[in-house]
Amino acid sequence: MRIFNQARMFLLAIIICATCPIAEAQLQSVQPRSGAAGEPSNSQPPSDRGFITTPTYVIAPDDLLQIEIYDVPELSGPSRVGSDGTIKLPMLDATIPAAGKTISQLSASISDQLKQAQLVTDPEVTIQAAESRLHAVSITGSVRNPQLYPLFGTTSLLSLLSESGGLTEDASDTAVVKRSAIGETLLPGNTDHPGETLTVNLKRLLGGDQNENVQLYPGDTVIVQRAGIVYVVGAVNKAGGFPVDANHGEITTLKAVALAENWTSVAKPDKAMIIRRDGLSGNKQIPINLNKIVSGRVPDQNMMAGDILFIPYSAGKRAALRGAEAAVQAATGISIYGRW
Repeated sequence: MRIFNQARMFLLAIIICATCPIAEAQLQSVQPRSGAAGEPSNSQPPSDRGFITTPTYVIAPDDLLQIEIYDVPELSGPSRVGSDGTIKLPMLDATIPAAGKTISQLSASISDQLKQAQLVTDPEVTIQAAESRLHAVSITGSVRNPQLYPLFGTTSLLSLLSESGGLTEDASDTAVVKRSAIGETLLPGNTDHPGETLTVNLKRLLGGDQNENVQLYPGDTVIVQRAGIVYVVGAVNKAGGFPVDANHGEITTLKAVALAENWTSVAKPDKAMIIRRDGLSGNKQIPINLNKIVSGRVPDQNMMAGDILFIPYSAGKRAALRGAEAAVQAATGISIYGRW
């Protein structure tokens, strides 16, 4: 019986070994493919943040590379590309040129160096780009987190706006994208014009217009322009500055009053004024009778960015102007009578 059991186990082992290639082939058949057999993939990894292993990725000075020599941990680890474009590996006397090479080319160079130094007979070299100062996109202006964001491949303007925390309250409807020549150098497939400047309508972009959702490349700079500000001070319920943006549309005196949550019971709306910077001549005072505007006897007036709508208290005009000075300075840091 013992001999019979041993024979059964031997036969079972033969069957398992025979089916191993079939199982392996089935596993390989479900692996995702990015291109035809034998062709290198030029596509970027699923995430354009973090590590990148694309063979055609072009290495730049200051890149941080993660180099792995299979089964040789002593030679593996991070390596920073120097400003001269070279890297230094443990146990190798000479530096290795890296900047300007693709990951595939650098892997081959390192393999050759290890063979020539007789350190590894048949090295398997894997390289990942972990960090790059050139492979980044900058966003500034009216966003919540303006800074440099790593970008190894490409991304969209909408994705970058989301990553930067979104727009601030003083954002305008306009963003400016400044192309860098770096994008064409680092991503040969980039067909956009390096050095050009694009103007994007953020209102249309956020409304779903994909024509405004431009592609961004390493080295690009995005500037979200600030909207103009109008100020409402004096005898109002909510003094402060209010952006002239897409939400509020064109600011008129009545809209400004609404944003300031109306004037108070001690206000003199018939003695209101718009204080406007008037070139070299200083500040211009434009009398406004809000009572007549509300009643429709005179048309509403448009306000310009930087205008200050002052609604005085019921005290005398001189005291009201002194109050305007104090209120404007408290709310904006701007002196009505001094230099802006």
